[in-house]
Parts: sequence; C-alpha cells; structure tokens
Amino acid sequence: PVLVVNLRLHGWPGVRGQRPTPDKISMNLNPRAAPNRFAAEGAGLQHAYQRIPASFTLTAFDSNGGRVRTGGEALRAKMRGPAPGMAAVEDGSDGTYTVGFTAPVSGQYTLLVSVGHVPVAGSPFQIKVRPAGRPARPEPVRLELAAGDDDLVRLRWSPAEDEGGAPIIGYKLYRLAQSARSQSANIAAGGEPTLVWDTATKALEELKAAQEGEGVEVANGPAPETAWPLTPAVRASLGLELWRWVVASVNAKGESEKSLPGPSAPAADPAALAELTENLRAAHAMLAKGSPDGRVPLQQLLAAVSREGGSLFVRYSSGTNSHAAPTAAYAASHIVRRLMRLPAGARVQLADIESALQSATDAAPLLLFGRCAREENKAGGVGARAPQLRAAVGVSLGTGLMGGMPSEQLDLKAVDVALTKHGSGAVSEGAMHSILVDACALLPGEIEEKIRLARMLAASRRRALFFAVTRWRGALTRARKRIRARLMEKRRTIWLAASRWLVRARRARARLQRLKARRSLFKLLAAAAFVRLLARVRSRIAVQRAAEAAAAAAANYRAKRRARLQRLLFCTARLVALRRRAVARLAVAAAAAAA
Repeated sequence: PVLVVNLRLHGWPGVRGQRPTPDKISMNLNPRAAPNRFAAEGAGLQHAYQRIPASFTLTAFDSNGGRVRTGGEALRAKMRGPAPGMAAVEDGSDGTYTVGFTAPVSGQYTLLVSVGHVPVAGSPFQIKVRPAGRPARPEPVRLELAAGDDDLVRLRWSPAEDEGGAPIIGYKLYRLAQSARSQSANIAAGGEPTLVWDTATKALEELKAAQEGEGVEVANGPAPETAWPLTPAVRASLGLELWRWVVASVNAKGESEKSLPGPSAPAADPAALAELTENLRAAHAMLAKGSPDGRVPLQQLLAAVSREGGSLFVRYSSGTNSHAAPTAAYAASHIVRRLMRLPAGARVQLADIESALQSATDAAPLLLFGRCAREENKAGGVGARAPQLRAAVGVSLGTGLMGGMPSEQLDLKAVDVALTKHGSGAVSEGAMHSILVDACALLPGEIEEKIRLARMLAASRRRALFFAVTRWRGALTRARKRIRARLMEKRRTIWLAASRWLVRARRARARLQRLKARRSLFKLLAAAAFVRLLARVRSRIAVQRAAEAAAAAAANYRAKRRARLQRLLFCTARLVALRRRAVARLAVAAAAAAA
C-alpha cells in the first residue's frame, strides 16, 4: 500500500537564529487510495432519467491493487451539461463512495469526480439522460402455481418492455365489475374496475417528496413484485374470476394503460406433455428390447412412468413456467392410475401408453383447475367444489376448459354425472383422479383382456360339456387323484417337519456365529477408540508445543524490531546533529574569511 509518512519535530526553540533540537519524532502511517485506482460500477453509469435520482459506486484500491477498507477521502463531484445538475458523494467508510446525481433536463452530461483536484480513474464520466414518460401497459395476468407450495396460487404478470424512460416503481391490480367467459366479452362489457392491490402509491409519494427536497430518501431496492396471491374467497369462486383482472404499471411519470383482462383458465403445458410422451416412448422401447411381441411387464412400466414424471416435476419446479411441473406430475399420475386397471401380470403394449397419454392430455387441465380452485372445508378436507369443477368440465355449464371439443378418450358427460353426485361439496384430488379414470375409454390391453376372458368362458363351457359326456372317466380320475393327494400330503408333512428342524438348527448356528462376530467387533471398536484417544492427546501436546514456539518466535521478532527502530531513531538524531554542526562550522569559516 501507499504509505504517507508525516515527520514532526518536537523540541525547545534554543538559540535565536538556530533550528531547535528535536527531542521527539512522530510518524503517522495511513494507507491511502491512489486517485487512479478507483473502480466505478452501478446502474447510474448505463442510464439515467430526467429528474430521477441516479447513482453509482466508486471502490478505492491502493497502488498494489489491494482493496482499501477505510474511508476519509475528500471526493468531490461536479456535473456539467445542458442544464446545471446536482451531484454529491457519500462516504461509506469502508472504501466505497456513492456518487449520486440528478439531471433537470435530458441530454448528454459530464460528471467529474476528483480527489484533491486530481480526477479519479474514468473521470470525467459521460452520462446520457433520457426523458421520462408513462410506461406501456403490461401483459395480461395469468394464473401461477407457486413452486414448492401446494396451497399458494397467484396472479402473475410480466413487466412492460417499454418502461417509459423511468424505472417502474409499482403496480396496481384491478378487478372488473362483471365476469365473462372470454377476454373479448369482458372488454366489451366495460365498467369501472375496483382497485384491489396497490404497491405504487406509497413509492410514488416518496419519490415526489425526494424530488421536491423534503428530505425523504428513496432507496434503490429490488424490483416491485409482479405477483399477487389469490385469497380463499377468490379461489372458492375461481370459475367466475376468469377474464376479470387487469393490471397497470406505474413509474415517476404516472400510471400506464390497463392490461387486457385475465387470467385465462389454467392450461396444461404442451412442452411438458410432449417431453413426457417422448420419454415414455423411449422407456417403453428400451424395456421392450428382446421382447418378441414388443410388450413390457406392467410393474416395470409403472416404475418407469413414476420415475419419468418425478424427474420432470423436479426439473420443471425450478423453471419459470409454473404449470409445467404440475402438468408433468398430474399426467404421470393419471397414466399410472389408468395402467393399474390392467391385470397384475399383464404385459403392456405401446398402444396402451398412447391411449393413456391422450387421456392424460385431456384430464390435465381439469386437474390443474381443481388445484387452483381447491380450498379447505370445515371438516378439514382439501378440494375444489363440485360446481366449480362442473363449470370447468363444461358439459352442462358452458364450454369449459375443453373448449367444447369432444374427447376421444375422456367421456366428459360421465365426468359431469359423477361430479353431480357430490352436490356442492368439495372433491379431493384423489376423488377427481378416480372420476377421470372411470370416465376414460378402455385401453387396448383392457379390450384384449376382455376378449381373452370371453374366450376362456367359451372354452370352459366346452370343457363342461365334455366332462358331462365323460363323467364316469372323470370320477375315476378324481378318485385316483385323491389317493395320490393323500400320499403326497403325508410325504409333504414329513418333509415339512424335517425342514423345520433343519431351519431351527441353521438359525441356532447363525445366532452363535453372530454372537462371536459381535464380541470381536466390540474388541475392535474398543481398540480403535483407544487409538483415537491416544492420537488426540498427542495432537494436543503437539499443538501446545507449536503455540509456545510461535509465541517465543513472535516475542523474539518484536524485540529485534524494537531494537532496529531504536537504532534507526538514534542514527536519525545523530545525522541531524552532524548536519547542524557542519552548518555551524561553515558559518564560522565564512565569518573568518569575511574578516
């Protein structure tokens, strides 16, 4: 670091005309920042706006490139441009300095920052000030399922790309007076909206007070929140809250136009469904390798579906699309529930996967809507109300989430009938899954199983007819089987008794071996504990000895350093005395020569 050495001589005046003899020398060693070692960073260097306070930070470094951790530098800032601007420097007392400025008009400005009339590195800074105006209206609000929180549903919107030349300081969320089934219908209905949530008014008042010089400081905090959590009352009537919310951006110049009405009904994420489809096809192809008929055991395929759905849910949970993770989870759960309708030992073909994927695509929007609209009832259960789900299905109450398009795999009328049985009560996610699975068409594997069962029934009838014709042969065969069964039962009883005694003997032998192994293990653990204790004692002794040696070395070093400083002071005083004597002798010689 740069060392500024201040030498001060303290002593008596002595003889007039002669310099005093010093009896004490004091030195002040302070690390100072070099003017050309300042680094500037901050948003104020990239953009600034008319009559909006802006700032950037200067960080001090010494001549060796080390960070200076103390303040105290006398920095000055001066702003020049189309109109006189205000600039000031605030010392952070930690080696950083905040340079704040405000430009009254737009244009190109020059900001000069100096230390003792010496410009710092990068000074003068060129600042371009832009005029400020109202921002553009933001995008329509949309429903968002908060990642990691099953009970939090929010209205989310994207900030406007054009901020109007001034930072957005907040948003205002409005609710329209009437509800409609489309965005265009709500736009045509008009009406005065009601303000529900406001983060801009307070920030705008603080900003205006700061501009008028009332002493209110406006901190450059994080960006304003662009989400609002839905209240339980709104979630309870979510079907009536679609296309009913608008939002407006606010900056220092005022409020923007209101956005288009939103949100739309929660839609399944097509990218998540497409990726799940590809992953399941690839998993089926990998499991079907070596199979002559291209079929996969049911249990292996269920494990693959759960694994793929879980991995997609984990990966999408950290992304920006809030509907992707629940879409993957709900689709995988629906596919598992549909495949579990197959017999336990069935072998699944690719057509079953395709059919389940298609029904999962139709069921995912209904499950997403049920998750957004679910609430906790008085009995402690959690679920969406059946009328809300019926409105989402849209069979008897409008077009709903399916848009009036018929589904090849999902019978929406059956879903509506099943929901009608619940009345106005809440329907849990498990119950909704069961309703949707029951309303799905049969899988190709289920159809094959029904055909196989019908063929088996016909074959059993033929066998019954054959047994009726050959009854006497069957009776004789059964008698023989009974005799053989009795003999086999006796043999089996003897074999089981012998097996029991053999198992008991093996268990006793295993217990004895475990007891011996446990005793040897205890001995090894005791020996290891003793070795660790001995190592700890030795390490502590070594650490204590090292500390004593380090303390002795430090004391020796301080003594040597003190001696060197004393010799230096003595030499300095001796040199000063010799210089004075030499001056005195020269003066005497000059006087003698003059005489």
